[in-house]
Amino acid sequence: MMDKIIITSALPYAYSVPHLGNFIGSVLPADIFYKYQVMKKADAIFICGSDQHGTPIELAAIKRGIEPQQLADEMHEKMKSLFNRFECTFSYYGKTHSESNKQVVYELFNLLMKNGYMVTTEDMQAYCEVDKRFLADRFIEGTCPYCNNPKARGDQCEVCNTLLEATMLLDPHCTICGKREIK
Repeated sequence: MMDKIIITSALPYAYSVPHLGNFIGSVLPADIFYKYQVMKKADAIFICGSDQHGTPIELAAIKRGIEPQQLADEMHEKMKSLFNRFECTFSYYGKTHSESNKQVVYELFNLLMKNGYMVTTEDMQAYCEVDKRFLADRFIEGTCPYCNNPKARGDQCEVCNTLLEATMLLDPHCTICGKREIK
């Protein structure tokens, strides 16, 4: 009996068409491996999809003046078309915002919660007084406390490659409104 093989790759964010490095470093190797398995007559499937959640999508949608879901759906179709042109042979290319994915995530979350693998904690988070919202990673920029890079994001500094908490930034500002009225 032949083993079943499930192949996937990192899901590209649906805020823009993936750049060549994303394609070459993620989807293409998985596609090559899948095609190799098919050549060997293995029982393999290649599942991937568009990541329709996260701050990059919300920021890009705000800049375009549209709803995040509209942008994510538009980019999903463009990505499918692009991968088609590169002859990627997904068995299934979906999206994280689909009803079937939501159901699987809810079931997994509830199972983890029921079995004690999830805990409730409290965390400090930056809050924009102007936009009346909490500021996750890319919604806040400021000066890195380690290297003084003035464009460090709320999750990391691209200059010194340090992982950060948004509350660690010096002189932070909201990337949505540009104001510094942050608690």
